[in-house]
Amino acid sequence: MKAINWKEIPATVPMAGLSKRVAIGPEIGAFNFVMRIFEMQPGITSPHHSHSWEHEIYVIDGCGTALNHDGEKTTIQKGDVIFIPPQEMHSLANTGTAALQFICLVPADGDK
Repeated sequence: MKAINWKEIPATVPMAGLSKRVAIGPEIGAFNFVMRIFEMQPGITSPHHSHSWEHEIYVIDGCGTALNHDGEKTTIQKGDVIFIPPQEMHSLANTGTAALQFICLVPADGDK
């Protein structure tokens, strides 16, 4: 078993204004799924993209919007969950004044 506060996990920066922490993954023996924790700064939007795997998101704190494949924006905030099916175009944006923090779960291949 491994237990650690997520803020103690070293972060990488996949793009300006976005940090990523791999909380659970293959390096500790979790070979099926990867739990990543992201912090997105105000005004930042992730690229609109799709991929072959599903993923699940839980909003820890903050607020923003999720853009789907039809261009529809859904307001998201602390406590919300988001399911994104495989191949669906999507992006997230921080429209608030504080960091948007969220957990994103993907299959192990989804974090390579």
